[in-house]
Amino acid sequence: MIVVGVDIGGTFTDVVILDGENNSLRTWKVLTTPRAPEEGVLRGVTEALSTHGYEPSDVKAVVHATTLVTNAIIERKGEPTGLITTKGFADALDIGRELRYDLYDLDLSFPEPLVPRSGRQEISARSGADGVAVAPVVEDELSAAWRALDSSGVKSVAVNLLHAYADPRLEEQVGEWLGAHAPHVSVSLSSDVVREIGEYERGSTVTANAYVKPLIDGYLERLEVGLKRTGIGVPLLVMQSAGGFCPPEVARKYPIRLLESGPAAGALAAAHAGQSAGLADLLGFDMGGTTAKACLIREGSPEVTFAFEAGRVHRFKRGSGLPILTSSVDLIEIGAGGGSIAAVDTLGLLQVGPESASSEPGPACYGLGGALPTVTDADLLLGYLDADSFLGGRMRLSTEAAESAIIENLATPLGMTALEAAWGVHQVVNENMASAARIYLAEKATDPRGLTLVATGGAGPVHAFGVACSLGCHQVLYPAAAGVGSAVGLLVAPPREDEVQPFGGRLSAVRADGLRGALSYLENRARSRMTTDLNLTTHVNFSADLRYVGQGQAVNVPLDPRALTAEAIRHAFKVEYRRLFGDRDLSAPIEFVNLRVTVAGTVERPDLKHLDPAPTTIATTHRKIFVPTGATAALQDAPVYQRSSLTACTVLTGPCVIEEAATTIVVNQQTEVLVDERLNVIVSVPARRLATYSGNPTTNVSAFEVSGQP
Repeated sequence: MIVVGVDIGGTFTDVVILDGENNSLRTWKVLTTPRAPEEGVLRGVTEALSTHGYEPSDVKAVVHATTLVTNAIIERKGEPTGLITTKGFADALDIGRELRYDLYDLDLSFPEPLVPRSGRQEISARSGADGVAVAPVVEDELSAAWRALDSSGVKSVAVNLLHAYADPRLEEQVGEWLGAHAPHVSVSLSSDVVREIGEYERGSTVTANAYVKPLIDGYLERLEVGLKRTGIGVPLLVMQSAGGFCPPEVARKYPIRLLESGPAAGALAAAHAGQSAGLADLLGFDMGGTTAKACLIREGSPEVTFAFEAGRVHRFKRGSGLPILTSSVDLIEIGAGGGSIAAVDTLGLLQVGPESASSEPGPACYGLGGALPTVTDADLLLGYLDADSFLGGRMRLSTEAAESAIIENLATPLGMTALEAAWGVHQVVNENMASAARIYLAEKATDPRGLTLVATGGAGPVHAFGVACSLGCHQVLYPAAAGVGSAVGLLVAPPREDEVQPFGGRLSAVRADGLRGALSYLENRARSRMTTDLNLTTHVNFSADLRYVGQGQAVNVPLDPRALTAEAIRHAFKVEYRRLFGDRDLSAPIEFVNLRVTVAGTVERPDLKHLDPAPTTIATTHRKIFVPTGATAALQDAPVYQRSSLTACTVLTGPCVIEEAATTIVVNQQTEVLVDERLNVIVSVPARRLATYSGNPTTNVSAFEVSGQP
């Protein structure tokens, strides 16, 4: 029996097959089909099974991650959505928190709400902060609101009534009325999607859920039907942003939980690879065709956040996006991938991304209609990619098309050679990704020099060494099947459900039995949504959002159900508060904000290896690659190894290239390359030193050389 993992990326759809009998991997890639993503998934799965000699009946489960939710929000391709809210709150989506994410930008812009002002209707129904109904649902008001929404052609409705987090019954009445009078319309209730305090954040989250709900519902239905037609009758499991999968009926109801499903799977793959190599503190780096992601992994696990932003106007500025309240692996994403388009900006400077050629029309070298230079075109000219062995030889790249696009759009306007322009593109995209990771790590008070960079994704291993050099990471780890990292992460993901609800009151006044009862209720809610098709043991994590009275932000603190005393919780809070903010032993009383429960299955971690038989000798060829060595930087002859021929304890020396079907490892400096006992490739990063001057006062700046970095 086998398990299939499928991840849809912006350029490629990755398929991984795990053979349970010997814990071996088989990989496959096909171009993503943006207009109908399920077509690429079905084609990829069918081709992967037939190519590697498996039958559809051999499949035990299919685990799937998708970028569909993210793309729909960013590109505004969801369905027309309406909002029913309490009188006086229709403008909350525009007003937000009235915070300026940049105090000095006089032309500040914010993302437009997913529901326009004309699509928001008000009714008088509302509860108080204590959950007691202040004004009931009036059917005439609700009927008038629906008629106005119906006339505007909405296909989905979000309901966000004041203080619905305290008591959901008023929202449930609205949902029942819409179900009876408008059964063809999708409905999302804020008290169901995200039961947390904060009218603006809750409203933003529930409207986003409603906005993508019809899209995801139709997509998953078509995918399930298509899988059955191919002979795969097992359940489809869907990856969530928090790092666990759920059944499709949960994904259909709460599609906002899929917002970061692919990146979350990549983070799990990096964590699993680190564990296999005996490493705990990592920086997961996943670079595909459209975006790159970075995720800090401490003590073997990626951190999880309970609030983040989607569709930022400014990628690195917190507050410039739509707030989303849902559990997600904590990571940073940047518009830098193999398909990122390079151009000369209005100042005459080289710019790379965030626009991407995607899979349609793709980079110029793909020969599919793309004419603009991309990162992949630059990597091909630098010799880092082989035109004849891309995707294991299934897709031939055109060096001529790549060179033509770079000369016309970059080299000529900049007064450079094609090779110089290509190296400029490679450097710029590397530094863009390193800068984003540097900011991300600084916010977490983490020194990158103590981290191992784990490279995954189709383009990740091509650029990881350069990014690690810029950041100062001491080594780079390339796991088996690195080119399809997110798909591999799906194979080690557990079933998981998260629940949250407000829980007010000062710590000193809360009784242990009341707290235990609230946590038990949340645990039962989470368990009720978990798939019953898998016979797995589960573990439960409890936590609470706590703060000092008077503060606006809370700190999440783990709870031990065996020690729910005020003293134990106060100690845990102060330990976490001190870790985040330093030695601040405040005397103010502590209060609860939310309770959280996570129920996750315990899955067996497979020892992932390639099935390809290892030859008795290392397969080696040679080709010229660009090696940056100060003033003498140029194309140099370098060995090219096939990864399938590298056995445990093999030691190589860079510069070199290591090829596998789904990606290419590029080491463009002199350093040590080791293959460990788990067949991970580990590359040492030369230590960074200060620039030294090797010439005399009359020589030019090229006499300066920084040792250990490109």
